[in-house]
Amino acid sequence: MKISVDGVVARSVDLYGPGKSPAQLVFRSAPLPYGRHTIKVECTGEKNKWAKGGYAVIDAFRVIDPVIDDTSQWIAYHGTWTHADASEPWTGGDLNRTESFSRTAGDTASTTFRGTGIRVICPRGPNQGIAEISVDGGPAVRVDLYAGTKQYQQKVYERTGLTDGEHTVTVKVTGDRNTAAMDPYVTLDAFEALEADPYEPTSGVDLIVSARINYPDLAWGNHTDSPITLEPGRSATARIRLLA
Repeated sequence: MKISVDGVVARSVDLYGPGKSPAQLVFRSAPLPYGRHTIKVECTGEKNKWAKGGYAVIDAFRVIDPVIDDTSQWIAYHGTWTHADASEPWTGGDLNRTESFSRTAGDTASTTFRGTGIRVICPRGPNQGIAEISVDGGPAVRVDLYAGTKQYQQKVYERTGLTDGEHTVTVKVTGDRNTAAMDPYVTLDAFEALEADPYEPTSGVDLIVSARINYPDLAWGNHTDSPITLEPGRSATARIRLLA
């Protein structure tokens, strides 16, 4: 099958295997800027010489690492923010070696994201002050960014449990600092949007079974045991061992 991202062919993938292996990662794109993208899977009808058919089978798509870097066009800065890049020595541990900072009370940085939660990534350090962070215009949470030494890519704020959809997060410079801090700077490194996980674990054990494996209608020759069949009204017990 052929896989395209945003209209550009990224890779052709051969799905053949001697036995069926469910939930296989067959493609991962190069890093994409935050925003809307389109992935297309095309059945080519081609196969390698060992395959019995030219099927293209899709199990799922998954969005990974939905990070909005501080340089992203999706972030709206208001006020007197300074944007630093790799030419500055103090950005060495930042994501993509960039950061944006301000010490002026009332300055804000906002972004709209899609998901069920958000993380705010900032460095902590001796010259960092107190920020106010809010989601969808709700009550602001004060976050103290001070640390004795600079600490990069710190998850200073996290909000989960949002309705899946579009939301807005705002970081505001308060001009306040704790008594140990040298300055009231607020420095932004990135936002990380959180997606709902359909397989989020709960207490107990989840048993996920492929409906094709070890069933009477399996005709691909990739099972190792005889088909499991039960007459109507009958039951059976199976024991499983979980290995770390």
